[in-house]
Amino acid sequence: SVSVPDATVGLAARGTPWMDLNTLRGATAAAAAFQLGQDAVPDLLWVGLSGYDVIGHQYGPHSVERVDSLVQLSRQLEEFIHAQEARVGKDALAVIITGDHGVTPLPEDSEQLRLGGGRVAMKSVMETVDAVLDASSGAQDWGELFVPPHVWLRNSDKTPLSCERMESAARAVARLPGI
Repeated sequence: SVSVPDATVGLAARGTPWMDLNTLRGATAAAAAFQLGQDAVPDLLWVGLSGYDVIGHQYGPHSVERVDSLVQLSRQLEEFIHAQEARVGKDALAVIITGDHGVTPLPEDSEQLRLGGGRVAMKSVMETVDAVLDASSGAQDWGELFVPPHVWLRNSDKTPLSCERMESAARAVARLPGI
């Protein structure tokens, strides 16, 4: 049986350089296990790294955490690429690196610059979801996890949620300040 760690452990790891390090370790193991690059047929290994992005959202674009993460990610990518070159040869490896977007200033930084903005309290989102679903589906702790912009709901054997009930909770959340 597979042991699933507490959700808080996973959330805590998301905001550290360990997230991308462990992703690259998994990619290294997968490339070796599937013998990628070992024959004349081209292989593709797609690796998504998002620890740096999460850190930027959590700590802001000008934070020491983000700088540290970038330095560590650079080293981690170097090690990953060298490991692949050692495994298949430099001439057999092509690497493409892309990015998704930058990070906006934290709300507190925006406030100091008088740009407006603010934070949405996770607790208010979960309380709103619970209140709406309690009213339509019976009292239960409905909210499992909120990682903006996603809300995960608990399954209920006694009261399966319809799309309409979930949509009513989403509409109530959309009316919260800052959403």
